[in-house]
Amino acid sequence: MLDDDTGGNGPLWRQRLITWGMAAVALGLGFLIPYTAYLNTQVTQRFGELRWQIPTRVYARPLVLSPGLAMNANTLKTELAASGYRDDGAGTSPGTYRVEGGSFRISSRGYVDVDGRVAPRQVTVAVSGGQVASLREADTRKALKVARLDPARIATLYGQKQEERRLVRLADAPELLVTGLQAVEDRDFNRHHGIDISGIIRAVWVMVRSGGQSRQGASTLTQQLARSGLLGIGKEQTLTRKFNEVLYALIMEARYDKATILEAYLNQVYLGQRGSQAIHGVSSGGEFWFGRDLGSLTTEQVALLIGLVKGPSYYDPRRNPERALDRRNFVLGKLHESQLIDDAEYQRALKAPLGVSKTPGIAAANRFPAYIDLVRRQLGNDYPESVLQGAGLNVFTGMSPSAQAYAEGAVGHTIKSLENKRRPELQAGLVVTDVHNGDVLAVVGSRDVSEPGFNRAIEAHRPVGSLLKPFVYLLALAQPERFSLASWVDDSPVTVKLSRGRNWTPNNSDNRSHGTVR
Repeated sequence: MLDDDTGGNGPLWRQRLITWGMAAVALGLGFLIPYTAYLNTQVTQRFGELRWQIPTRVYARPLVLSPGLAMNANTLKTELAASGYRDDGAGTSPGTYRVEGGSFRISSRGYVDVDGRVAPRQVTVAVSGGQVASLREADTRKALKVARLDPARIATLYGQKQEERRLVRLADAPELLVTGLQAVEDRDFNRHHGIDISGIIRAVWVMVRSGGQSRQGASTLTQQLARSGLLGIGKEQTLTRKFNEVLYALIMEARYDKATILEAYLNQVYLGQRGSQAIHGVSSGGEFWFGRDLGSLTTEQVALLIGLVKGPSYYDPRRNPERALDRRNFVLGKLHESQLIDDAEYQRALKAPLGVSKTPGIAAANRFPAYIDLVRRQLGNDYPESVLQGAGLNVFTGMSPSAQAYAEGAVGHTIKSLENKRRPELQAGLVVTDVHNGDVLAVVGSRDVSEPGFNRAIEAHRPVGSLLKPFVYLLALAQPERFSLASWVDDSPVTVKLSRGRNWTPNNSDNRSHGTVR
């Protein structure tokens, strides 16, 4: 029963209720203020510095084309395929080519080499008689002395986190991707302050109207960034986690402008998985799903990439193409509804295939384990491990993708031919070098060229024995005024003085001297 006593400001129960309410607010603020300050520090550390672990990427040597270069059509196709070029029958978009007989029209992507930026260009290459017969600008037909094509990425070396990420600036991202993402995921992005009250109300209304059978997402792009970038993805959703997500979003919106938040989102969003490697960011997502740079994506591919944000596993276009197609077409409808694409482009894109590459893009693949063993050893000699982890280095090697392909084929063919003669299971190791500059062009470490393991090319140490004899003979024959194959040489015993007072006296296999011999 409530006390009916009254005080100077009304009934006593009302005064007590007000007092209790003020005490509760004070306690809440007493907790919330320091807790918000703690989260603000977390935002500063994890978002403000934008310290993503960028993997070290390893590239083959750039393909340098010039008239007279040894090259045939199959070898050139092998080189282009290794670099992710597609034969689209036109060769006008970056990363594509067209073949007509022995003539190739190639549209390069451009890249940053060790000596500066190499601009993209379109060239026509004619191969004939096992060499490059001519090299010209594709449109002007102007003869060229040289053209460099972007190198194949042959491996990605990771730091502590298994994340593939290629950073993109907001200004360099396709406009349709940026505006379309907002149209689908957060149409009030430019107006809210981290959380979208109207979006929450719409989500509640949709759920109530459907009797709980239908749900609509109410998280803003800022909340999604807080969830994946600051809280981490893949964890169970709890009330505390959701509360932290909201506070993180509000803090980010107070500290950073919309452009900074949106750029961070584009580089953080989770878009797929290959084994233990997570694909983060729209640039890596475009390469992983389509094998293409962001700038070369079509409308339908942009729509699918946006659609995958909702659930890369659920809408996986390689495993669930029908589900992915429905999601892509839904996004296309949103783009059309928002007048980001016109009627003609909408109808064309609806009829287009998904455009997903059959296998994951080259961003994820470490395709040459034996060669990468050699690279890791060299990097380990030249750099401390802490420098290589998350530094985003680009490492250019001397690998020739075509030489590697031919070397792997030679090992497989030779082993197969020998084992057909009822020999026991054989193993192999092979190293191909350039005699002009010493570059290592190819390495094969075992009979199974694609699997990591014991690398016989660089780990199988054994006495060289008679392997040295051809080099000794070649050294002599390189002096024709002194030696020829008919020269007589003295086979008398010899003693060679070594370091630290040691001597070496080689013997013949029969332990006898044969006097003077050819």
